[in-house]
Amino acid sequence: MKLHYPLQFQGSAFYRITIQGKITQSFYDQLSPLEIKEKAEGDYIVTILSLQIKDQAELSGILNSIYEHHKSIISIEAVDENNHKK
Repeated sequence: MKLHYPLQFQGSAFYRITIQGKITQSFYDQLSPLEIKEKAEGDYIVTILSLQIKDQAELSGILNSIYEHHKSIISIEAVDENNHKK
């Protein structure tokens, strides 16, 4: 994978996190503001979370929340904020 922009350990970045299944309203409220898309992938629903994360510590907290909600992570991708809706 080739990065087209620099990432910094302590800097903010825009991420797209894909998980298996739907998220609950309480989980959504924890992560606001974010963009959510749900789509069918074969027999499963996947949820794509797109959000600005202020640093790696916040990313770690979000990943822990996904784990605590018993959701399987399919992918995590840092994306260019200007092109995050692709």
